[in-house]
Amino acid sequence: MTSMKIGIVAFIIPFVFVYGPAILLQGTPTQIIVSTLTALIGAFVLASGVEGWFIGKKANVLVRILLIAASLTLIVPGLITDTIGLGLILASIMVQLYFSSKKVDQNVTKKINEIEG
Repeated sequence: MTSMKIGIVAFIIPFVFVYGPAILLQGTPTQIIVSTLTALIGAFVLASGVEGWFIGKKANVLVRILLIAASLTLIVPGLITDTIGLGLILASIMVQLYFSSKKVDQNVTKKINEIEG
């Protein structure tokens, strides 16, 4: 199962070449740079979403869905889809940080109760 999780990124990458010829250095320098950056970010976010590990912590289901959706929007070239993808990444970062801080707060409260108990 792990090999499938890692291999899905390699399966998606050829579609990036089809949808964005700037990845193949066909276009203006700005198009090439933006296309390459969004493809790299999309591949990283797809791997994070499929693997279930994001910002150094285990990602919950909502974060994983947001990451996978963000990666799919970053694959399709265009300003609107890139903006949506980056917005989804920011949302997933906020959700991940919110839930991870709640878990830390719960663990600290549990430890304090054990010490006082």
